[in-house]
Amino acid sequence: MCLGAIYLMSLLLILGGVCKPNFFWNSRQVLVLRRRFGDRGTQIFYGGIGISLLLIACIYYSPMVVGVNLVRFLIAVAAAALLIYCLKSTSKCKRLARQSNQTFIKLGLAGKFQKRLEEWNSASLKRELQQRVKTDTAERLMSSARIKNPGKSERWYLEKVLYDLKRGR
Repeated sequence: MCLGAIYLMSLLLILGGVCKPNFFWNSRQVLVLRRRFGDRGTQIFYGGIGISLLLIACIYYSPMVVGVNLVRFLIAVAAAALLIYCLKSTSKCKRLARQSNQTFIKLGLAGKFQKRLEEWNSASLKRELQQRVKTDTAERLMSSARIKNPGKSERWYLEKVLYDLKRGR
């Protein structure tokens, strides 16, 4: 029973590392690993754990005399499979990059990071504007710039207001 559970866990880890099903690949723990190692590193990590569990189960299950030959055979098969997998995956790097980008967009993280990046880039302009005029005046100038020129970025409005203040408009 225990060996069956180890076989099942190892096959699920290998399947999760290679095929990337959504229930497995977008879980919280996998997202942490993906941030740390990237998609390829996470695949290798889970594949390695799965293969090692499979080898442990095979070693435990096989008799001692045949065990040495079986271990050598399994290590050779695992090395060949890993080599084939690495060769195939290097030719698919662009497709994997597109898939990871689409996953990033599907999770809704792209908008959050874009907004945070925009705020961070415009922080120095906000400080400069607040040094030139008071806070309420800066807010009024920004709102009038938004009304006159709709659809622009926050940074554009800040640059316009600062440019107008420097020119004395």
